[in-house]
Amino acid sequence: MYSVNFILNRITMYFYSHRINSLDQLKNVDKNHGVEIDVRDYKSHLILSHDPFPKTIIYLEEYLPYLMGRNIIANIKSERVEKMFVEMKNKLAPNSEYFFLDSSFSMISNFGLIYNFASRFSEFESLDTSINLVKNSLVKWLWIDTFFSFPINKENINKINSLQVKKCFTSPDLLGRENQIPAYAKLIKDFNLKIDAICCKNENISLWERTLYN
Repeated sequence: MYSVNFILNRITMYFYSHRINSLDQLKNVDKNHGVEIDVRDYKSHLILSHDPFPKTIIYLEEYLPYLMGRNIIANIKSERVEKMFVEMKNKLAPNSEYFFLDSSFSMISNFGLIYNFASRFSEFESLDTSINLVKNSLVKWLWIDTFFSFPINKENINKINSLQVKKCFTSPDLLGRENQIPAYAKLIKDFNLKIDAICCKNENISLWERTLYN
């Protein structure tokens, strides 16, 4: 039997499709789902690319209007592009909410009160660091990563659930472990982990929905 809190969270759970950096990829994403994109600078422009030196240049300014109404995770691949991103998003996709992933500590400490940053917690990144950033109102999201294992345990679950920020859980399929999704979904329910969103490959959203809610 799952808690009332978890059952109610089913209503508000939001899914982000991972690495949607082109219109061809975007057309396969349900309109009710958000997207994670990779943002870097290129000759005074912002472009979408996970890796440097892409063969095809996709300009953020041409892509953003198609994201109108979708929530966005902007994975930052170049230093100090956040201001340009926010200005562009507010102009071209004003109804879309966003948060930044992988921004530098310098950017978070200087602009955390202005922009929407996430702090990463994983097997390798301390929860205490995230707690301190939350206490200082410098981040609005906690990004719970799963590089090699499920990082939640009985020692940290209460600390995580009590953090007054939104929380996004990273699916193991982003690192090639699709077979672990059912087990991770069970652990989320068993620990009553209070999360607001899950980021996974677009094709695995239905698997998450089946395993979380059945």
